[in-house]
Amino acid sequence: MSQTSTLIRAEFDLCANIPSLADLRTSVLNNDWESTEAYFGFLDHEDDRAIASSVVTGLSTAERLLEQVVAERPGSALARTLLAGRYIAVG
Repeated sequence: MSQTSTLIRAEFDLCANIPSLADLRTSVLNNDWESTEAYFGFLDHEDDRAIASSVVTGLSTAERLLEQVVAERPGSALARTLLAGRYIAVG
């Protein structure tokens, strides 16, 4: 008789512990690019930008927003970078 083990995948919500990340997530969910872009503008440390990027790229709804912003503002390095991150996240 074989015994199988079921592993539980732990999921952590950074937004639950860092309220400003919840604001960022809400901006993306509301398709509010100006607020999203402003949030990144206030980040001084690369680790903070990496964490914020992971929140954005982890949202399935972000893809549509980012594609729209890239189409409207092809010079936006932030939008292009986040969209590339989203494409990587979905494989």
